[in-house]
Amino acid sequence: MIRDQFTYLSNAYTNASIGFRLAGIDRVANDTWARNGDDTGMKRSLRKGNYSALNVYYQSLLQANANTPGVPAGSTLLGFCTLPVSGIVAGVDPSAYVIDGCNILSGTMPGGKYAGYNLGGTTAHEVGHWNGLLHTFNGGSCDVWDFGDYVADTPQERTSTNGCPSTVKDSCPNSGVPKGYDGIGTEPYGPQGYSGPDPVHNFMDYSSDACYVGFTPGQGARMLNIWRIYREGL
Repeated sequence: MIRDQFTYLSNAYTNASIGFRLAGIDRVANDTWARNGDDTGMKRSLRKGNYSALNVYYQSLLQANANTPGVPAGSTLLGFCTLPVSGIVAGVDPSAYVIDGCNILSGTMPGGKYAGYNLGGTTAHEVGHWNGLLHTFNGGSCDVWDFGDYVADTPQERTSTNGCPSTVKDSCPNSGVPKGYDGIGTEPYGPQGYSGPDPVHNFMDYSSDACYVGFTPGQGARMLNIWRIYREGL
C-alpha cells in the first residue's frame, strides 16, 4: 500500500519536474500517535533527515486537536502538512523544524477504506503544501485584487470543490483575464490571474481523487522556486 502510494505521488509530480526518493519506511504501534494525540512528541521520536527531507506520517485515526484551526477537536482529518518557513539555515538545531512534514489519514492511501479519497490523491495534495502551494480557492474571494493562491494560471475560485462535478463549476464568473493575454495595459493581470472555470481537476482543490489530474506550469514553477529558497541544501 505504501509503495503504491509512493508511485502515485511520483507520477502526480512528473509534470511539475519534481521527483522523490523513498529513503525508508518505519512502522510504529502507538494509539496516541495514531489519533494525533501528541503530534510534537511523535515527530520528535520519529522524524528523520534535515529540512529538505519530506517526512510523511500515516495515521489510522487522524483527528483534529484543540490547535487545529477551523475544525472542531476530534473531527477526522484527511491530512495536513506544514508550509516552508524562513529562518531555517544550515547547521540549525533540528528542533527548529521538528514538526515539519505531513500527517495523512492512512485510509486515503491506494486501496484504503476512505471511499472517494482512497486512490492516493490526498498525499499529492498535502505534499503540495509542503512544497509551498496554497489551495486554489485560497482567500475564498472573486475580488479583482484578491491574490488567491499566488499562481496566475489557476483560475480564481471562491469555493472549494466537493467530489467531481459533472457540469462546469465556475464560482468566479467574469473574473480574471483570458489565458495568453499579452499583458498590455495598466495592471493588465491584477493578482487574480486567468479567467475560466474552477480548476476542479487540480491537486490543490478539494475534489475527490478520481477528479485529480495534475498541477499547472505556474504551480510547478512556484514549487521549484520555493524549494530553492527554503529547502535546497538544508
